[in-house]
Amino acid sequence: MTILLLCACRDDRSDFENHPGRDPDRALESSHGNRGGPVEHIDANERREAALLEQRLGPVQREIRLYRADIRSAFEEENFEFLEEQAQEARESRSVFGDGSFQISQFYEGLADRFGRSDDQLILDSERLDRWLEEMPYSDTAKIAYGRLLTDWAWYVRGSGFSRTVSNRQWKQFYQLLAAARSRVGPLVNEDLEDPYAGMVMLRVALGQGWSPSEYAELMALLEEKFPDYWGFYVQRAYSLLPRWNGEEGDWEAYALEIANSRGEFGKEAYVRILFNLVGFYGNIFRDSGAQWPPAQEGLHDLLEDYPESLELLSSSARLATLGRDRKLAEQLFEKLGDSYTEESWLNPEQFVHFRTWARTGQW
Repeated sequence: MTILLLCACRDDRSDFENHPGRDPDRALESSHGNRGGPVEHIDANERREAALLEQRLGPVQREIRLYRADIRSAFEEENFEFLEEQAQEARESRSVFGDGSFQISQFYEGLADRFGRSDDQLILDSERLDRWLEEMPYSDTAKIAYGRLLTDWAWYVRGSGFSRTVSNRQWKQFYQLLAAARSRVGPLVNEDLEDPYAGMVMLRVALGQGWSPSEYAELMALLEEKFPDYWGFYVQRAYSLLPRWNGEEGDWEAYALEIANSRGEFGKEAYVRILFNLVGFYGNIFRDSGAQWPPAQEGLHDLLEDYPESLELLSSSARLATLGRDRKLAEQLFEKLGDSYTEESWLNPEQFVHFRTWARTGQW
């Protein structure tokens, strides 16, 4: 049955998720925190270089976007049989794209690639999912997709303002939608779990509902046992341990380091993925948090060796190497990048140029 919402809500940032149990003003800082901090001493030449940059899309990201576009188109055309086949193939093969992202994750991201965010868009997608489940009532794929939509809807209803600006009616709907997502996806997360993205949905539910450490630990133990190489779990759990959500100062850093030190090469790569996800919350993640450069350096080496075709990974690695003050590595990475600017990896073009200048000259 389609869920109808009656309140008018503001646009929501996709990664802006509030745990209302925390200090509301602290919890509702910008979703990007300090977004890389102040960029110092940008001179006129650097500003001109930045103005002349053109955004690049690497071949791997282009392939992912095309895949997601095909999935979204099939969903809008209600070609549910095709979607079931694609999801099953992705689950069974556990294949990844050239940046290490799992095809099954990109499948669900494609389903969620709506044209804008509005009640109308969400209602329309829920009606499509209703028809999918009417046609295929036992489809785990449709249930997981519905859970993802309901969590998207919950954060949309909650809005992007401070907690004190959220009405009681919005809070009620927020929790109702999260509960609905949990009721659809929770039963799938058991010893017979076949789809790792169900775990991602449940981690998002856990964040919104404010699960206890023991509840998180139980969920993570199951997910790690079933899919030990699915790095998205570790990234999402580290995110939930930021002080603005369920953690205290130093919690996410300790968790990430434990992963890095206990899981061999994969652990170092997961450590870097965590840093990629959290780097925007700090002026310099190695200076302003407990993140450590040595395990990150090892992880970067392995990531770049495993996924050499990803321009976006190369770009994010150059940013991290600069923040880690590893000029030799940063210079090598910027030499490969040249003028290839990928918007998602940087605060702005000026930051890209400034970091590149430091790598080449040592002048900050």
